[in-house]
Amino acid sequence: MSFKGADHRYRLLVLGLFTASGFTALIYQTLWTRYFKLIFGSTSLAVTTVVCTFMAGLALGSYFFGKGVDRYPRPLRLYGMMEVAIGIYALIFPLLYWMLGAFPLELFLPGEDSFLARSLLRFLLTLVLLIVPTSLMGGTFPVICKFFLLGAKHRGDWAGRLYSLNTFGGIFGVICGGLLFPIWFGIQSSLLMAGLLNILVGVLSIGASRTIERETGQQQKLEEIPAVAPSKYLRLLSAALLLSGMTALSYEILWVRMLGVILGSSIYAFTLILAIYLTGIALGSRLYAHYFGRGRVSVFLFALLELSIGFLALLTFPLVNELPYWTARYINPLNFSFLATQVLHSGVIGALILTAAVMMGATIPCAIQIVTADERDLGYRLGVLYSMNTVGAIIGAFLTGFFLIPWVGINSSFLLMVVINVGVGLAVVLAGDSSLRQRIFYGACGVGFSVFLLVIPPVTERSLSLGVFLNPDRYSRRLYNREVFEHIWDRDRILFYRDGLASTVAVLESPANRYLIVNGKPDGSNELFDMSTQTLLAYTPLMLHDNPQEVLVIGLGTGVTASSVLDFPIKAVTQIEIEAAVVEAAHYFETENRSVLKDPKLNLVIEDGRNFLLSHQKQFDVIISEPSNPWMSGVASLFSQEHFAVMKDRLDTGGIACQWLQLYSLRPEDIRMVVRTFHSVFPEVHIFQTSPGDILLLGSKDQLSINPERIVALFDENPHMGERLQEIQLPNPLVFLEWAYRLNKEGVGVFLGEGRVIHTDDRPFLELSAPRTLHESYFRGVLEELLPLTPPSPVEGYFVDPEALGRHYLDTALVSRFHKDSARESVYFKKAVLTAPEDPTVQLELAARDFGANRVDAAIRRAEAVLRAHPQHREAAFSLARLHFVQESWEKLPELLEQLLEGSDTAAVWSHLRLAEAQSQPQEQLQWLENAYRMDPESLEVLFALANYYRMQGDRLLEAKYLARLLKVEPTQYTANLRLGELALEREELQEARNQLLTAIAIQPDDPQPHVLLAQTYLALGRPEWANLEYRRSLSLR
Repeated sequence: MSFKGADHRYRLLVLGLFTASGFTALIYQTLWTRYFKLIFGSTSLAVTTVVCTFMAGLALGSYFFGKGVDRYPRPLRLYGMMEVAIGIYALIFPLLYWMLGAFPLELFLPGEDSFLARSLLRFLLTLVLLIVPTSLMGGTFPVICKFFLLGAKHRGDWAGRLYSLNTFGGIFGVICGGLLFPIWFGIQSSLLMAGLLNILVGVLSIGASRTIERETGQQQKLEEIPAVAPSKYLRLLSAALLLSGMTALSYEILWVRMLGVILGSSIYAFTLILAIYLTGIALGSRLYAHYFGRGRVSVFLFALLELSIGFLALLTFPLVNELPYWTARYINPLNFSFLATQVLHSGVIGALILTAAVMMGATIPCAIQIVTADERDLGYRLGVLYSMNTVGAIIGAFLTGFFLIPWVGINSSFLLMVVINVGVGLAVVLAGDSSLRQRIFYGACGVGFSVFLLVIPPVTERSLSLGVFLNPDRYSRRLYNREVFEHIWDRDRILFYRDGLASTVAVLESPANRYLIVNGKPDGSNELFDMSTQTLLAYTPLMLHDNPQEVLVIGLGTGVTASSVLDFPIKAVTQIEIEAAVVEAAHYFETENRSVLKDPKLNLVIEDGRNFLLSHQKQFDVIISEPSNPWMSGVASLFSQEHFAVMKDRLDTGGIACQWLQLYSLRPEDIRMVVRTFHSVFPEVHIFQTSPGDILLLGSKDQLSINPERIVALFDENPHMGERLQEIQLPNPLVFLEWAYRLNKEGVGVFLGEGRVIHTDDRPFLELSAPRTLHESYFRGVLEELLPLTPPSPVEGYFVDPEALGRHYLDTALVSRFHKDSARESVYFKKAVLTAPEDPTVQLELAARDFGANRVDAAIRRAEAVLRAHPQHREAAFSLARLHFVQESWEKLPELLEQLLEGSDTAAVWSHLRLAEAQSQPQEQLQWLENAYRMDPESLEVLFALANYYRMQGDRLLEAKYLARLLKVEPTQYTANLRLGELALEREELQEARNQLLTAIAIQPDDPQPHVLLAQTYLALGRPEWANLEYRRSLSLR
């Protein structure tokens, strides 16, 4: 356009208004996605629904408004009216959204209900709700382009500038809408502010139109508008942009999935990836305008851009494979503040995706410059190009999110997009007026690229399984060389891997345990503390309920919780799981979950938990919610006030809601906020602990009470339930209730104090706060704060016999010790001593404490007193034997040992061995060792003693044999790995020595000895540089 005298006065104003339009557009997309996640749940369906609906509106609007603007004489005025309409729609959106939420879906779902039919109907309603504003948004680009490009000499320059500025506005919209405005103003207020800004943009545009379009003669007479004329390259570039748009959205989705595993799938990571992606788009269009916008370009430049996109995107593979090491080596150990970490993550993301995004950003202005060489049907051409690119984005989002990733996986999906980019580039060359030399050049590029495609390694499953970001301490202290990292990295075996619809799921097996990994984060395992939480999530509410029949469990995980629910005499359990791949992974925990997925009482539903509760009216006696950690994007909505309110509505009379909450990696204020939010819905709230870092919030509309008589009777009738408790180191249900009961209703009120912050859908504080403390630990302080608020014993009245009560308190003290809670251990041990001071078990524990405090004589006196009062007490006899052995009172040992041997006790055999060892009788040592080994072939003490015996006898082969057997029982035993490495080095089995020593270093990185031995191994292998590094490392540890 030729602005003439109005140029300097109004050009910057209109450009600024279009930038603001991009800002509000991305705020709408971000906030609308949040809105619809609350209806659809935090699933790919929710995100894809909003993206596809958004893009569909943009495509329709750009096509029809692009075509129509050619017949409208004042495009800037039309643009202003469109912006006003968008703003008005945003102001009334909350009302329309409420109407959608209240829409009676059941009237249109006759017969059997189905998730697919319900989701399809919601998609159609969403399309109806969003198609008007998004169509208006889509129309703004061709309309404003028509205003600037009509009469302009350098149309490529203007197209690039406009696209760049609008996208730069979108970047700030993503950041503000995703991270800032929801906390500062709330989601609804943010939406209203964006609507008012749109109205202001529209009013200013209309006002500017009265001056600019009148002074410059911008308006046209309708009869002067020529008929739509064909463009030589319009069809070719429209098809090319469709495929290019498809790959662009596919790359975005795939990058989010890849980088989310490695850097963490929080709202911050998602926003950073999207913002940097848009930054690349904006930079690409601006750089194109600067370098190519004022000259003549051909389709070969467009082809080169497409080839470059494919090549640069493919470089993601080797870079992503390197990222875990560089993250662990340089980012995690620095222990930066959260802000500094985000800056570093931004650099990593930029290095991976920015260059490819820059090339993507140049494609649209390049195509516009080619097809708008003359002014005929200018708006129509702009609209066709923009709408085809947007249709491609719809196809890319839909195909990649719903079909490609779950069907062929992330790697193959990415390679397919790369092939499409290269194919588009070559097709454009062949279809254009190219010379033989150009065809040969681009053909050679295609051949070279195909070779590159074949040789480049894909992203490994391990890179997409283990989130290095989550456990920096596991790697950072050991990463003085690459080989050590790779040894630790490869130690866990991948049993299962699947790129699911919503998450990447894996099952890893370490030398000691098996883990369920979802998006790089462990979501369950067969570790003892995890088993404790997974089991007690079911047992706690079901023990407190008088007669549970219908149970709902949100989140399958390893399946242990659902299996524990079915230990009770219930009617049915409805299990909700959002990701089908997790269901597949649960089969790898069938030993722990007792093949629960085959149980006829289990009704498995693949759906978002919140969505299920919203769309089903069924009442339950117990609802158990065990989602993933709230720092993960989308999970925090399962901790909101609105979700808790729906849980409350779905509870039957006397029903109990059980909500899991982590204590680790959350600030005390955030823990209080979640408890306060829960308490704002449930008048009756009690808190139980299940492991050192996990608590359960139990809420009900009715009064909660603990009935120990009923609970004991229930366990007596179902002995397998007691066995399940013993598997997690809880001797009986009463000890669990005594140990785990942390706060009653009154204690919760004191704990919450005067704070008022509530986590709601409108103000999602937790989602934005939780990721900031991911690597910090506060739970010890929280537990200390809860200790004075401990309620009266819920089971004390059950015991009549003081000795039984004393043993109960002692058992509770021992459980507290197991859970590393020394404060509660001390409290309950004092109670045990006060209640039953003469109980033999209490006295033996006092003797053990005397021994630990180096008061051996006092310990012996206590043990002798117990044995005099209870001559057949085997534990007292063994304790006394051990104490005499420490004191080297050999004359007193034989009688005690003979007493113990009457029961063929392994411990007695072990004591006899010690006596023989002390008296230097090798043959007798071997005899007792062999006896002990026959009685307990998996005893670590016995295996170590056998290995040590043969070491003292100089028999290296038998020593190695028993050390190897020991490692089969306990693979992470440090001394055995170290000694086997040393023995392999003596035998000159260098690779075996290297592997064993690296394992020892991985277990205990701060001991200099394995580094010295590894240095000797590297010298023997001809690796002096590695040997030098190990020697320096050993010296630094001395």
